[in-house]
Amino acid sequence: MPTRDELNAAAKLIIGEWGMGRQGFKKRAREAKRRRSAAGLNPILSAGPEKRAPHFVYVICADSGPVKIGIAADPRKRLSGVQTGHPQRLVLHFAAEVADAATARRVEAHCHAQLAACRLSGEWFDCDPDTAADLVKSTSAQWRQDQAA
Repeated sequence: MPTRDELNAAAKLIIGEWGMGRQGFKKRAREAKRRRSAAGLNPILSAGPEKRAPHFVYVICADSGPVKIGIAADPRKRLSGVQTGHPQRLVLHFAAEVADAATARRVEAHCHAQLAACRLSGEWFDCDPDTAADLVKSTSAQWRQDQAA
């Protein structure tokens, strides 16, 4: 069994190697992640803009209650994740496909801004699900037209 002095010496060695505690560790981890990405060792991080997977802006709601507007690569999988923490049965009311995650974030942000007066918390709104779906549909269609031009 190591003594207290041996454990303290080991802890000082580890902290000294990684920098100043947790912040130093996080900084070193970020630097290592950037180096792996630059070397092409992490294909997800080094994919860049040429690898663009479609994303969806979705509307999830319950029979009665708030509406959630969010983004996901797989809205059905996201529904099951949201359902875990929600007491009512949720349904995927609408999902609009967009070109990539960046476009999905822009469409989502625009919809959130338009419904700001109805916002309950985060991505949850007190509005009609059809109203939210129409807004997502029209906004995503407008972004598609703007990208095509």
